[in-house]
Amino acid sequence: MSEKDIGYKNEKAREESQDFEKCRCSNCMPMEADTFIQNMKRMNIDNIDRMITTDLNVYIAGALVSKPKTPKPRIQRTSTKRAMANPEDLREYKRQMREAVEELHLRDHGENSFFTSSELFQDAKIELIAHNADHLVNVKQLGVLIGGEMVAGQLDCLMELTKKFQLRIKPTPIPKKTAAAIRAEAATSAINNRIAKPTGPVKSALWRSGRKSQD
Repeated sequence: MSEKDIGYKNEKAREESQDFEKCRCSNCMPMEADTFIQNMKRMNIDNIDRMITTDLNVYIAGALVSKPKTPKPRIQRTSTKRAMANPEDLREYKRQMREAVEELHLRDHGENSFFTSSELFQDAKIELIAHNADHLVNVKQLGVLIGGEMVAGQLDCLMELTKKFQLRIKPTPIPKKTAAAIRAEAATSAINNRIAKPTGPVKSALWRSGRKSQD
């Protein structure tokens, strides 16, 4: 209905005379209607009431109606970090796995094979086993982790190496310092430095007292 239509004008006059709530049609609120139309795609079940009832006079034509921020639920996740390992132990463990598969592959397929041991047992699989080594308890878990084609005896050999690696001496983890502990250490260090290094006037006073005692 056009805002020039006599029916619209009569209805608007009647609503105003009887103190009706302000009409929110596109004729009565053209700028708000433009803003609403441009934001129609943003409407969902959570903001539909707010988009319809909010007084959009606070927006300029074409302004976007911001979506309310909803806090994301926090999910407690267990740590996936591997137990600490000495870098040399880790390198040795990977080397042993690689050489063991090479030996098994050479025994079963010889040197004239269609694929090499490094293609069969890639570095990515070695890294994957090393990353999960402390959590592996049997050859079934190891087989699921590696997947794909394997040579005879590969799982048993790798599991034996893994069990030996699990018995290594693990370095003691260094506890992470909190921000408060770091600030406390910095303050203590600053105080100790001030005590160890007297300021200029103190040095002068000590020097003068030494001169007087000599005189």
